[in-house]
Amino acid sequence: MAQSPISPKEVVQDCFPPRIACLWSEDAEEICRKNNLSVLQLLLPFCRPNAEMISSDLTNRRFYMKNFSLHLSTVEHAVPPNPTIARNLFHDAVAEAVDTFKPEEAAQLEVPLRDGTLIVSATTPWFDAFRDEYMRHFPICDYECIRDFLGCIFVVSTAVLDPITKAKALIEQQVQQQANQKYPRWFGPNILKFFIVLEDLSASTDESRVRGESAMHYFTSTYGEHNCWLLKINSRSPKDELDPWTTFTPFSRRRAGKVEADDAIVENGGDEGDGQGDGAVDDGPADHPLATRKGSQKSPSKVTEVVEIGKLLGQEDGERIRECLVAFTTKCLIPYAERQIRILNELIISKKGIHRTLVNATKKIFGPSGPPKPAQRASSTSNLSQVVYAGEAVELQNRKAGDLSFMFQLYDQAFQFFQSARRDYSADQAWNYYAAASEMCGLSAFLSPTAGFSSVNAKGFPIQYFEAAIKSYSDVSKTSPQSVRAIILATEVCKALHLYAEAAAFFKNRSPEDFDLLYGLFLEQAGHCFLRLPQAQSPRRFAFQMIFAGFRYFKAAQRKLGVFVYQLALKVLDGRGWIVAEDHIRLNIIRHCMTLRMFQESMPHFVSLLTG
Repeated sequence: MAQSPISPKEVVQDCFPPRIACLWSEDAEEICRKNNLSVLQLLLPFCRPNAEMISSDLTNRRFYMKNFSLHLSTVEHAVPPNPTIARNLFHDAVAEAVDTFKPEEAAQLEVPLRDGTLIVSATTPWFDAFRDEYMRHFPICDYECIRDFLGCIFVVSTAVLDPITKAKALIEQQVQQQANQKYPRWFGPNILKFFIVLEDLSASTDESRVRGESAMHYFTSTYGEHNCWLLKINSRSPKDELDPWTTFTPFSRRRAGKVEADDAIVENGGDEGDGQGDGAVDDGPADHPLATRKGSQKSPSKVTEVVEIGKLLGQEDGERIRECLVAFTTKCLIPYAERQIRILNELIISKKGIHRTLVNATKKIFGPSGPPKPAQRASSTSNLSQVVYAGEAVELQNRKAGDLSFMFQLYDQAFQFFQSARRDYSADQAWNYYAAASEMCGLSAFLSPTAGFSSVNAKGFPIQYFEAAIKSYSDVSKTSPQSVRAIILATEVCKALHLYAEAAAFFKNRSPEDFDLLYGLFLEQAGHCFLRLPQAQSPRRFAFQMIFAGFRYFKAAQRKLGVFVYQLALKVLDGRGWIVAEDHIRLNIIRHCMTLRMFQESMPHFVSLLTG
């Protein structure tokens, strides 16, 4: 696999952060609009606190949490888009990464050949962009609780006469959403509630300060002293030229409304790029701003005005926001999660005790009916989803406890819960649940500080957990989101352990052939895996994978990326006597370069074909 800016462990951890919803009142939004930010945008840059985070397991062992982050979201944005819009988003992310990629600035990988050295880019930022976008829009499923909202942050302000009434209205709104809407899902009926009272220092009065103190007294007495925070913002003076938001990429000062003109027309792919791309919307009105219609051409937009982000926010404001979210995490969220794990563990123990008592009593009365038969795997996909568990089933409580432990980096404890749930699902032949638990068992084993797996002891890693998960998911559909996610995470683990042969097998053998963009990305990554194998024929296998990937990119209307990987293949096969293969590669490079109006890049290939 190609290199990534972050380590595989960080990739896995970033996929499963604790998720918290945000609701705020109109007056709180009005205060943030003074900085051209929403309430959520005000908090987002501080969701990765630098403070020392510690969690405790059921035996009161303390663990330091590294790379810990929060995922804050509105309820509306937590609902995943429909598959058509999601594929458009994936295409946009890949196209943007390809357009901004500069090969001369990327890290290089040198591979020795018989008559020279092959130099290729060691990074594929378009795959990283696809992976991040895919995880961001991953749909909610019944087999896991790790993407459920653990709690909600309610934000009100002292700008209104009665912030307590505003907070009660927000609570009622959240309760109604939880009761009446299927998505998003909440971790349980008694979610964590945290209250932020905004005080606008640029318009603060004695009356507003009194209202803030009164609201804080109410929240403290009702919900606890650690479940509320008085946040003072907008303290920046005109002489303060320091912009604390420049370090946060999404919210630094920038020109709003500036859209780069895209001169290229979105065209259809096909056999080598002439059929319909798998991300295009055929017809009908676009029901989402990013669901563009095929053949549409982007028109350049004019720069209207310069919008200054955070113009009233100073360094002290940034520190106060950071302190607020650190206090929320350390004093509210982590203790809440530890309490929930203990409650779930006690519930599991009591239910399993009752279950054993009933089984033993039944055996004494009726006697055994013969030796138990091993669970047989369902032979058809129609039988894979027949098992449905009630909300209070002990199997789901095991899964919940495991998800909570995993989110707060108690990986050894999470492994025990997932393993117990996995055995129960196997006995019940609930193969979808079994696959999800197997996937998490593999991730917990990889991240476990006790096991400490690395490239040194990689042979002892239980890769069979991922194999079982991907096999079970793929029996339903190779394009199921769960199957794709399992492949992405399994290959990240293999990359960290230098198991490149296993990673290549995952990419090749389980690739979804009806999703051209994804298939091309997987084939390209398989080629990079081959480059890191010691076999002499690895460069040639890399070249063939690049050709297969380029073919899929052309079908997916990602012509620029297809040309790029075809050029990589040509570096290996050029001058090796593979004349037909060379001509095929050059002809397709010329064809798509002409479509992209890249005339200069096509000239050497024209010359080679005409003089060869």
